[in-house]
Amino acid sequence: MVRTERADLRTLAGAEIPVEAARADVVLAAGGDDAMWPSLPYAEQLAQRRRSAGATVRLIVRDDAGHRPRL
Repeated sequence: MVRTERADLRTLAGAEIPVEAARADVVLAAGGDDAMWPSLPYAEQLAQRRRSAGATVRLIVRDDAGHRPRL
């Protein structure tokens, strides 16, 4: 559990993104070297929830990417 999760566990559920309800295509991008928060596990959770709802999702992962995207 990261520090942001320990800060206020009561608000975590309210902060969840309802990806199951999205009618648009969903693309997630995550870096495996994110030092700010565990973006890859979070993105994987979102992708799994989306797939469990029978919806499509594209998860783009780069293991050496950090928190800040470089375009």
